[in-house]
Amino acid sequence: MQAGARPEVYLAITHGVLLPTAIKRLENPRIKGLVISDTICQPEAIRQHPKVTVLSVADLLAQVILRIHQGTSISDLIEKT
Repeated sequence: MQAGARPEVYLAITHGVLLPTAIKRLENPRIKGLVISDTICQPEAIRQHPKVTVLSVADLLAQVILRIHQGTSISDLIEKT
């Protein structure tokens, strides 16, 4: 490893099906953060962990449902994500 290089790891998960050992693994100092969507309900211990950020997909889903109901395109929503 080069001097000054940091082996920091940031993780992102769309549908986070986490094993019970996930919290223990998040304690690894190399793991700096985990971003996860709220598409699957997570245990309180995961949601409250200081390294975890849970992002909501509610607004995106609402826009998709509205546009489908109105018969308008959703392609620009897909291109933005």
